[in-house]
Formats: sequence, C-alpha cells, structure tokens
Amino acid sequence: MGVPSRRPYHAGVPVPFLPRRAFARPLEPVGFLVLVSLALGSRAAQDEPVFRQRAARWSERNRIEVQDSEGIDALLARGFARVDLGPFELRVPPALLCDPPGRATLSELALDLLDLQGEWMEWSATDSGYAPRAKSSKKLLGAWIRSLRDAALAPDALPGRDLFDVLATEASVRDASPALRLAAELALAQEDLPVMRLLFLPTREEFVEFAAVVGFADPRLRPPFWVDGAVQWTDFTFDGTLAVALEYASPRADEDYRLAIPMTAKNPKGLREHVVQLAARSWLEAVYGERMEPLFASALANELVIALFDEVDTRTDGDLRSRSTPSRSVFVPGGKPRGGRLAANLANSRWRALKGRDHFMGVLVAAQEEGAGNFYERWERISGFALRDDKGDSTTLVRAPFLGENATPPPEDSFQGDYLEFLRAYRGAFLHWMREKAAPGTGESHRRFAALLRDLAGGDGDLLEAVRRVYGKSLSAPEARTLDTSLEGAFLLWLSHR
Repeated sequence: MGVPSRRPYHAGVPVPFLPRRAFARPLEPVGFLVLVSLALGSRAAQDEPVFRQRAARWSERNRIEVQDSEGIDALLARGFARVDLGPFELRVPPALLCDPPGRATLSELALDLLDLQGEWMEWSATDSGYAPRAKSSKKLLGAWIRSLRDAALAPDALPGRDLFDVLATEASVRDASPALRLAAELALAQEDLPVMRLLFLPTREEFVEFAAVVGFADPRLRPPFWVDGAVQWTDFTFDGTLAVALEYASPRADEDYRLAIPMTAKNPKGLREHVVQLAARSWLEAVYGERMEPLFASALANELVIALFDEVDTRTDGDLRSRSTPSRSVFVPGGKPRGGRLAANLANSRWRALKGRDHFMGVLVAAQEEGAGNFYERWERISGFALRDDKGDSTTLVRAPFLGENATPPPEDSFQGDYLEFLRAYRGAFLHWMREKAAPGTGESHRRFAALLRDLAGGDGDLLEAVRRVYGKSLSAPEARTLDTSLEGAFLLWLSHR
C-alpha cells in the first residue's frame, strides 16, 4: 500500500465570479510562501491570538481537544472519519456525514472520484488486463457510496473511525478499494503508488478555522498557514493531505470569514468540477513528482474534468496574473500563480465562453486565423496568435514555440490577461490533440499517450526526454521556422486545417 505523498505546502483561492482578493495555488516550499505573504501584506502571525482563537473555536464546535504541537497526523486520525477509495483516502468531518444534504454531497463527490480513477486508468494503461476487476471494484464501491445517503450515523461513533467498520461493510466492498489501487499501479506499471489524502471541509467556518488548527498542531506550518489571506483560500496542502473547501469565500470574507458563496451558484456542476480538478492535479503531482511539471499536471487535470463533465468551469488557473509572476517552464511559460486579485473579466473571457467543451479548439483557431494576417509563408501563418489587451482596444501577435526550452517570452503587461488565458487553452488543446491525433489513427494515439504517462511515472529524465522516447521527435523546436520537426509544429499545422 502506498503512503500519503509528502508534497510541498501550498494554498489556493480561486475566486468564482467577482473581482476580489484571491490566492492561487503556489507550489513552492514554506519559506517562499512566507515571503509571498509578507510581500503581499498578508501578516505572518505565528503566535498571534487570532489564530489560536480560531483553532479553539474549531476544537470546541467539533468537541475535539487539539494539543499544541501534537502533530496533524494524530489529529486527523482521531478527529475525522475515514473512507478509502482506491488511491484516494478521504477524511470526512463527522458533522458532514450526519447531515443528510451533506451526505448526499459527499456521495456525489466520492462517485466523481471513482469516475476520475476509471477515466485515468483508461488514459494510462497500455493493455486492458486490469479492466474487468477494476470495473467490478468500481461498481461495488459505487453502490456502497450511494447507500451512504440513507445511512443512519451517530456523530459520537465517527471520529477516528473507518466508515467500513462503522457500517459493518462486507468483505467484498472492503476489498474493492485495494483492488482499485492495484489497478492504478498496474495501469502505470508501478508499485506502491502514493495515496492522496483528501479532507473535505463543508463550510467557510470549518475550513478557515481548520487552517488555524493545522498551524496549532504543527508549529512548522504556522508561517504559511497563520496568515490573514487564509480567509480567502479554497484549498491547501500539507504533508500529503489536500484540504478542500466546499464553498467559495464571500467578497466580504476579510470582515467575516464565515460568509460564503455556493460553488454551485453559477454552475450546478461547479463544486464537482472543482473537487475533481484539485484531486486530479494533486494526485498527479504526488505520483509523478518533479517528472511531471505542475503546468502539465494542471492541463491534464483540466482535460480529465472535461472527460467527466464535458466542460471545465473552474477558477484555479489562467488569468490570475495580478498574483502571478510569469515563469519559465518546459511545458509552457507564464505560470506559478502567486496570489492577489483576479482580473474582473475572468469569468467572461473569450477563452472560457464554451467552458472548454470543444477543448478550446474554436477560440484557438480564431486567434490563429487572426494572427495569420497577411503573412505568406506557412510557418508564419500557423505559428502566430492574436491577443487582446485588457481594454479590448489593441491586439498583439505572439508566436510559437510556446512549449519547450525555447518558449517565447510573454508579451507586455497590458496583454498578460489574454496571454495567460491563451496558454491555459493552448496546453489543454495540445494535450487533447496528443491523445487523439498525434499518431496515425486514434488507437495508436491513445497507446502512445498512455506510454508517455507510464514513461513519466517510471522512467528517467523529464518530459522532454519522455516525449522523444515515445514519439521519436522533440516536444517543440528552437524557433517557429523549424517547428515542422516537432510535436508542437504538427499540432499547429493540424489546428490550422480545422
């Protein structure tokens, strides 16, 4: 059995609809987060009474005595119920399980996590030998999860308990979870894959106060967690655990952190898409480590969301540039969001008009055609994309390569919003093309994409080397004139013929 991955600490605040303060999901270690918090004016408050008071309120409401510096693993083990779903270990507050609407929400999210595993195994396996047992296990667990909606549960019987034990679950259902985990290992030809621990916190009050509890229980985590900006977060990660809020912060969260906006307010699938995206991205980062860049994992998670929901309508990547510093990346430049305000036009971006239902192909084709202008040579016509400034009054041309070591630098600041949205769309479309069109025939494309995922999981080197091994060509090229020799060039040519 795998153990929870020990990934760097990070915290996220994608904001749903209105312009407001927000933290994105930095993946840097504790020291960097402290510097970011200080630079943004978010007071680092390692020993301030306000955070101890929040921890005390959480402890009193949940009737769980938290010991100063006891360690977060011990607290999770005795304070939350546990549900194992293959490579995901869910930790659930007893109050959520004892509330009928909360149980219904939990059931829905758990079923989505099962579907995510099924989709991922279809993408990553190069043979179908694992499939019958995996499907049978998924079916057994799915039926059990649906039965939770009608379960009679007592709050005092849940803290620190495995839900299989609480409900005297039969052996066949218990065995389905390790069988799913084994299927994931077989799909990647890996042994002892890490377990991704997910903690669902249903209300803003629970979520913000538990962030304070994390710092109270583990002094190492006080610098990144005892900060004012925590009232805006929607997720945070610590020592292999992803804590997810099931509500957005209100624009008035700085005044009262208990105020919330439902994640379903603008889209009935909003909460489910949000949870699946975060779970997928965090598990990919845990499994692949440094071999899969965060931006690749983010794009892959978005494509998995589209596979499950026919869209991706989330707010965790793209135009977060007011808290972002463009950074260089092998996969794409312009990432690593670092906190601040979202742009006012994020929800209305042309890149999000279809919510990725066409894998962003339509808007990319339009930007490519506009960028072609009066250029004559083919490489000029396929490699340029027109971007708009924040006011929509001016356009500029950005030219490939956008992938690889020689990716072009970002444009001037006034075009940053459109550029970051373009990159989000571009890398998602590119990954979709890789899986469906990068080899002769859909079947061979699927096989090579699965081989790439397996190579990254167990091979040596990075994405660039894995692409060369699997596809026999480079990910990208040093400049637009030589794109024909690379995967990116083949994608751009294909896109121009749509």
